[in-house]
Amino acid sequence: MLEKQRIKIFWWFVLPAFAVYCVFFIYPFINAFYISLTSWDGYSEEMKFIGLQNFEELFHDNRAFLAFGNNIRLLIYSAVFTFILAMFFAVVITQFRLRGNKFYKVVFFFPNLLSVVIGALVWMFIFSPTEFGMLNALLGKLGMERLQHAWLGEVGTVLPALSVPWIWMSVGFYMLLFIGAIQAIPDSVLEAASIDGASKWRQFVHVVLPLIWETIRTSVVFFLIGAFNGTFILVNLLTKGGPGKSSELLTTYMYENAFISRRFGYATTIGVLIFIILVVLSLVFLRITKREENEY
Repeated sequence: MLEKQRIKIFWWFVLPAFAVYCVFFIYPFINAFYISLTSWDGYSEEMKFIGLQNFEELFHDNRAFLAFGNNIRLLIYSAVFTFILAMFFAVVITQFRLRGNKFYKVVFFFPNLLSVVIGALVWMFIFSPTEFGMLNALLGKLGMERLQHAWLGEVGTVLPALSVPWIWMSVGFYMLLFIGAIQAIPDSVLEAASIDGASKWRQFVHVVLPLIWETIRTSVVFFLIGAFNGTFILVNLLTKGGPGKSSELLTTYMYENAFISRRFGYATTIGVLIFIILVVLSLVFLRITKREENEY
């Protein structure tokens, strides 16, 4: 009898949350998938069912493949430096016990508190090729005029340049995640490694890294989702997919189809494709990085 009461109480607590989840997550996804099977301008009541024609067109769309390639390149540029810097700062702050640790945490995390719009405007000013552009002005002062570029206006530099603001706004968040994971490691574990003669580097590689591996895996999935979805505002404000289509992403291409070309059905198909890509990449990454859980 007591067990039945517990089950009833459990469902009374779960059902409201589950209902909200269905209304705001499950239903929109199902509806989006249906819209992707239609020809619709996004405004009229008329939605013509066309089956899988949008998907067939998408898989023959060179711009979609180009945009996907740009997504992957931007993801790689951003992820490598974001996680290297976040891990470096986390290890320095926790292991070397610098004075003013709280100050450093606030400084590195502050860009994450800014909206993407503000961050984009800041870096638009920094990358400006005019005399007001801080980066080119600094290079000129240092006598490095050969390194000056129209950073957001050249095919070869636009994606690396776009990755810099994303790195700047992301490092602090992942640094705090890594700090929390490292601080959860008992001091006795690191002390034992130190007594055994392990250097700081060996302690990091053989003790710290394995013990925070699950946090790293989760962080990479977070970053993967953010790099596909969150960079839309950044790219739309700074380059609008240019020069040419060299910085066009799947999200900016989706926006163009939905609100400029008024092909809402096709745009939703791109959205469904993004969802599938994120699910597949996340599952594959979690699968290939799975290790036996380390305990301490």
